[in-house]
Formats: sequence, C-alpha cells, structure tokens
Amino acid sequence: MLYLALFGACIAVELSPKIHTDNILKKVAIGFIAVGALVEYSGRHSLFVEIGILTYLAANLCTAYCTKPRRRSADR
Repeated sequence: MLYLALFGACIAVELSPKIHTDNILKKVAIGFIAVGALVEYSGRHSLFVEIGILTYLAANLCTAYCTKPRRRSADR
C-alpha cells in the first residue's frame, strides 16, 4: 500500500503547478521513483526508488547552486 501511495505522489508531483519539475533530470528521477514503486509493489526488489531519490536530490542541488539567478518580473 505504501508503494501505491508513493506512485500516486509521483503523479501528483508531476501534475502540480507549485512544484517545479523544469529540469529533464528531475523528470527522469520522478520516473525512476514511480517505476521503482510499481516494481516493489509487485513483490520484486529493485534499486529504482533509491536511484530516483538520489538523482532528484542531485538535480535539486545542481539547479540551486549551478544556475545563474533569474530576475524577477517585478524587478524589471
């Protein structure tokens, strides 16, 4: 049941306008988490969930520290 909730959370993250998944690496990581949740729900062990979480965290760190700051529309 926990893995179905994790799969539903991945769908909600992708469809939510408040969570930014503007990076292709973030989308791939969410896909890994969703596929890994379905594989674990079927009873087989896989590392897709762990790989997806690590990839998503790495993508968040890269976008936080390695991009140029964007100007807000109110500053123009």
